[in-house]
Amino acid sequence: MKLTHLLFFLIVTFSTMSACDDKQIDPNSDYIVFGHAYGYCMGNCSLYFKAENKRLYKDNLKGAYGFPESDSFESKALDQEDYQLYTEHILPVIPSELLAQPSQTFGCPDCADQGGYILQYKAKGDTLKNWHLDTNQSALPEYLWELRDSLESVMLTLAVKYNQ
Repeated sequence: MKLTHLLFFLIVTFSTMSACDDKQIDPNSDYIVFGHAYGYCMGNCSLYFKAENKRLYKDNLKGAYGFPESDSFESKALDQEDYQLYTEHILPVIPSELLAQPSQTFGCPDCADQGGYILQYKAKGDTLKNWHLDTNQSALPEYLWELRDSLESVMLTLAVKYNQ
């Protein structure tokens, strides 16, 4: 069991170093929105979370599709363990290549009714960037594969927890 913990620590450490070489995301002044959305579904077809000021907030939208506004989130922060999911599994794998990109769509999210992942990034004093990622790994550049896998895993965990 100790070897497994060591291996996980090394993977997270390496991912953190490689993902943020050029650009560091500052949890004190920057915010990240991540989530998933589906265009043709029943009920609430989207789920978004906003990480800001070392806290995580769930959206207060009901079925909206696309990029949420900055005020589309509940005012009460979620449990610290939910924020840890973000800091341990999403933040370390956001590649610097993505942060250097302008707002962009990768692949064809939801074209085959498969949904898509949403990622927004706002650095203090910078413009808001929006990225829409296909859920199919083969439709993405290789540098986004690990991020896609992490988004899928974290969103599944949070969707089950919040009954979405």
